[in-house]
Amino acid sequence: MDEIKVSVIVPIYEVERYIERCARSLFEQTMLSGIEFIFVDDCTPDHSIEILHNTLKEYPEREAQVTILAHSANKGLAATRKTGVRAAHGEYICHCDSDDWVEPDMYRLMYDEAKRTDSDIVVCNYITEYKNSSEMVIQNFNPVKRNQLIDLLEWRLHCMVWQRMFRRAFYEIFGMDTPDVNRGEDFPVSFLAHAMSSKVSYISLPLYHYNRTNPGAITARTSERDYDDAIESWNYLRTFIYSQPEDKAIISALNRELSRVRNKILRYEEIYDIKRWRSLWPELKLKDCINFRSKILVIIARLRLDFILRIFLKAHISL
Repeated sequence: MDEIKVSVIVPIYEVERYIERCARSLFEQTMLSGIEFIFVDDCTPDHSIEILHNTLKEYPEREAQVTILAHSANKGLAATRKTGVRAAHGEYICHCDSDDWVEPDMYRLMYDEAKRTDSDIVVCNYITEYKNSSEMVIQNFNPVKRNQLIDLLEWRLHCMVWQRMFRRAFYEIFGMDTPDVNRGEDFPVSFLAHAMSSKVSYISLPLYHYNRTNPGAITARTSERDYDDAIESWNYLRTFIYSQPEDKAIISALNRELSRVRNKILRYEEIYDIKRWRSLWPELKLKDCINFRSKILVIIARLRLDFILRIFLKAHISL
């Protein structure tokens, strides 16, 4: 058996409309050997796994490279990714969401870059796919680690794990203890990876296709459970940052992002909870708000003019 260079981990849950396209993009990679594909069935209730098996039959040369695992109970996205990591044999690992797809040479190019630079992480750009259009996303990349951390917090460098290739031995140091949540799970993984890395390299090509047409995607929802997950994820990251030597610029960037997350409570009916807003991250200041509208909402909340907040909320819903 060939030495495994790259393990691609693909969680499966309710993606019967998309899994064939995803699987074909993986099986048609120009990296012909030294790659394995680990699909993890998180108790999907639809025909996703059947479609995956049927698609694989068309690629007999890939059958020995494919592993399909199954959970006995639904565990969610982060835990499903960890199941795949535990089963991986590759020197490097990548995550691919099963409603997305990738360019044919994505993993070959990223692996070659990782080996050329001896990197712990390789980052690439991506294309956001809408129903009738596509948008190329070219990020800011700064080779200085401290600037990468600030750029992650300020969304100039994006946090999604699927646009990264990680050295597996390095990933296992930090990536298996992050929260098992369905929303906000990427941020602590990517932030800790960049914070703890010895070398990060960057490919400017957009190699991943991020599908925004799936109405069942986690990012398409706004629910109390999803918000709880995001809070758990941000609390984990907040604890990590405060455990490090103090860096005022990083803490300032963190507080702006925490303020954005906290102020969602004031903007969405599904998660509106003024008591929770008042108790969450009390260290945040008015200056941490990311825009003028948020400052107005915070001032109204601090003045306890809750009826005005409800008026703003109804106006937001109608818009």
